[in-house]
Amino acid sequence: MGIKTRVAITDKIGNMFQGESPEWPMYSFNRPAYAFWQGIANELQDMGYSQKDIKGILQSKHMRWLFDGDGHDQVTELGRMIAREQHRNWTLI
Repeated sequence: MGIKTRVAITDKIGNMFQGESPEWPMYSFNRPAYAFWQGIANELQDMGYSQKDIKGILQSKHMRWLFDGDGHDQVTELGRMIAREQHRNWTLI
């Protein structure tokens, strides 16, 4: 079996609303990002960071560097894991 070519969707997907016109509009485009950042903030707070520190971390280049490194791969794998576990519940109308 040959190697499958991955569908590159980055330039196709986008928010269905807010004046955007992507090729693949999505209802919940922004929602995963909010959940992700909230999860980081919650964990930092649980670890004892102040709101000021959390804001500083979230607005820092550390988050950019995170996705230049392992963070990108971890989030990609999370998406794959969710697809494996949930795809049977997704029906197309």
